[in-house]
Amino acid sequence: MKNTSDKPLSVTIVVTSQVVRYTGVALKKLPKRREKKDLKPKKEQTVSITFNAEEYAGFAEENPMLRFTVMVMVSSGQSFAKQAVVAINGPDLTLSLAPPHVPNKVKPGETVNVKVEFDLPSDVKELTNCKLMFDGSALEAPVEFQLPDTKSTKFVAEKPVTIKKITKGRLNVELIAMLSSKEMSAVEGIISLDLEK
Repeated sequence: MKNTSDKPLSVTIVVTSQVVRYTGVALKKLPKRREKKDLKPKKEQTVSITFNAEEYAGFAEENPMLRFTVMVMVSSGQSFAKQAVVAINGPDLTLSLAPPHVPNKVKPGETVNVKVEFDLPSDVKELTNCKLMFDGSALEAPVEFQLPDTKSTKFVAEKPVTIKKITKGRLNVELIAMLSSKEMSAVEGIISLDLEK
């Protein structure tokens, strides 16, 4: 905010927000934020208003967005309003080839161990009924594994997959992993693999 006048001003900022589906349907209204600031003549000030992840984390499976409405009222009688919608990015799986493989290099028909990792969101204390599925142009068909429950703050799994026998044309392939559990679903990650001839 910037006061371009020669007089001090009082500014009131009100922010309302909702967790919404991509269709715009509201899932939850978040508590209203209100800030009042005094601006000296010819001075500038930044105002930070925080929304904690815990307030909307329970809707991660909905692929939600946050819709903000910002209203600003100035003691001079001026007012301003604006709305913004932002996507909430969920966690991604990190994929890597387990040693002794050279990072991201595979041979057609070779079986490799793939390490899958990600940090659990702060509101998720455990993962139960876990399934890990691999798919993508690197495989002949999807492969699924049932995994034990975990109470760690970091998910780590290592599983074997066999690279399909590609005879010509391809220089690289993609391997996609998707983790689902009772607590979370559709957590995905991808790795691009170079084919050695």
